[in-house]
Amino acid sequence: MKKELQGRYVTISTVGEKAQTFAPAPLPSRPPGYWTAELRSKFDQALLSPGRLGSVSSEAKPCPS
Repeated sequence: MKKELQGRYVTISTVGEKAQTFAPAPLPSRPPGYWTAELRSKFDQALLSPGRLGSVSSEAKPCPS
């Protein structure tokens, strides 16, 4: 599968020396609207999970050796 170029090459000139630089294609103005209520709910749960794990581990007692 051949990928298309995600931008273009531009020839620039500085102090009489020519060079080519890569100018990336602009990003989309806004993300596509694929956030359903179910997906947003799962995202929020995943976002809160590390905090819950941190609070549980801070209350845990060390294992006796």
